[in-house]
Amino acid sequence: MLSKEKAALARVSKIRLYMQLTSTKLIVLAMSITLLSFAGFQLESKNSEQHAATHQWQQPQAVTVNYPVPISQAHWQFDYEGLESVLQKVSVNGQGGLLINGDMAEVLAEAVMKLPDNMTEHELQRVAFLTSRGLPGLAGAQLALILNNFYRYQQVSKPASGQGNIKTSPAQKMQLFQQELALKETYLSKEIVEALFGQKNRLLNYLFSRRKINENPELSQQQKNQRLADLEQQFQRKRQAF
Repeated sequence: MLSKEKAALARVSKIRLYMQLTSTKLIVLAMSITLLSFAGFQLESKNSEQHAATHQWQQPQAVTVNYPVPISQAHWQFDYEGLESVLQKVSVNGQGGLLINGDMAEVLAEAVMKLPDNMTEHELQRVAFLTSRGLPGLAGAQLALILNNFYRYQQVSKPASGQGNIKTSPAQKMQLFQQELALKETYLSKEIVEALFGQKNRLLNYLFSRRKINENPELSQQQKNQRLADLEQQFQRKRQAF
């Protein structure tokens, strides 16, 4: 009986020892897996950092060559984005030059409203630089020059434009129109003014002349009718010519 109990206790001891050894092996295995996982994560993180460093974005060389002037760090008082959206309405002719006509005059008037008053020459130079990049080749350079000159004209003409609210005689209105025309030609050149405002100016001249004839007390009604008819023919011929 005693020998049987001893045998049973021996078997229990062996089982306990086996379970302890198995538990220890499992703990060691778990720790080994954890260490291997951590080492793998560290290696992957290091490789990712090296990959990011070697693939860091750099400006293409072609961009640097074509646009060597860097973006200025100056604080500009104008928002070019709004101006650019308006200038996109400008058209180019078949030769790649700027299409300068009455439609462009309206675009210019809208464009300068996006710019603040009393801009410095340094700011205007910046506007010219950005504008010249908006269209390819000659068209961009033309637009930059005309836009800046049109802005200068608008700045000078603003005080005089307030006289439009004052009641004036036909002769005074004609004089103001001629002064404005001369001012435009001073800043934009006679050729550019003709291209931009030619049709509008001819219409205004025609209306001024009609009024002058109708208000002339020295002419009879028959004489007025004849002169008005002649004036109408002249106006139509000029419209067809342009």
